[in-house]
Amino acid sequence: MNFIIFQPDELRAESVGCYGHPLAPTPNIDALAAQGTRFDQCHVQHSVCTPSRCSMMTGWYPHVSGHRTLWHLLRPDEPNMLKYLKQAGYTVLMYGKNDLLAQESFADSVTEAKSHGGGKFGKNPFEPDDPRFYSFLFEPYDGPLEAHGDYANVHAAIDFLHTKPQEPFCLFLPLTYPHCPYSAPQPWHDLINPDDLPPLRPA
Repeated sequence: MNFIIFQPDELRAESVGCYGHPLAPTPNIDALAAQGTRFDQCHVQHSVCTPSRCSMMTGWYPHVSGHRTLWHLLRPDEPNMLKYLKQAGYTVLMYGKNDLLAQESFADSVTEAKSHGGGKFGKNPFEPDDPRFYSFLFEPYDGPLEAHGDYANVHAAIDFLHTKPQEPFCLFLPLTYPHCPYSAPQPWHDLINPDDLPPLRPA
């Protein structure tokens, strides 16, 4: 059995089509949900991403080992699912950002860790003291699509799957979006008119 762990950052279930969003065009996630298992009562363990990831990979609540903030990553002495899979003979690939493993934990937990691309945000035209500096976080990414981090990591994963890799394997894709900055490439940046969105539900 192989595992593909697709982990967008800060994606609420109500924001995708298979959970009933009236405007979100998410055909690939919808197809994946139709072919697999879709959870209706699944909740994160922490409001911040890193403690929640650590909890998912260890099976422990974040406070058990002090994973309360972004800066407390999984240490080598802690159990984690990727480490157990590697010990069981899996090739474990991690394509994307790392908000999970401390640097000294990589050797025991993953076979290959790589962040492809590198461009995510484009170039901010404003200086930090310019009142428009943070407006850049909402502008579309203007670099080449192939250099965009999430796009490049997903396509590296697809390329890996097309090689008919030796099994068993675990492909872990910790992506950045829809986490801020909200600077997706075109045409996706302007795909939905914000005025057409339903009111936000309280968190």
